[in-house]
Amino acid sequence: MAALLDGALGWTPCLRRNRSSTPCAPSEGPKVKVIHTLTSMGCPVGPMIQENIDQIARSMPEVEDVEVELTWDPPWSPEKMSDDAKFILGFG
Repeated sequence: MAALLDGALGWTPCLRRNRSSTPCAPSEGPKVKVIHTLTSMGCPVGPMIQENIDQIARSMPEVEDVEVELTWDPPWSPEKMSDDAKFILGFG
């Protein structure tokens, strides 16, 4: 799923099945729940990101139902960025 999002959004978000470090993937039948966060509560592209996650997940042939949940726990920090994202944004 991360590869699909990378191509569609231009970056690879950090997707989780739960609050552990397990990547999100279709696991229990055709329903997928994506829990995501934003860099800030006032993120101007937050609604677009949420809609894109939903649309891209639904485009996968094995997915029939998608739940997209925004969370602030744990809060976002630059340490959560992928190495590619850090490089692109100049975070070393």
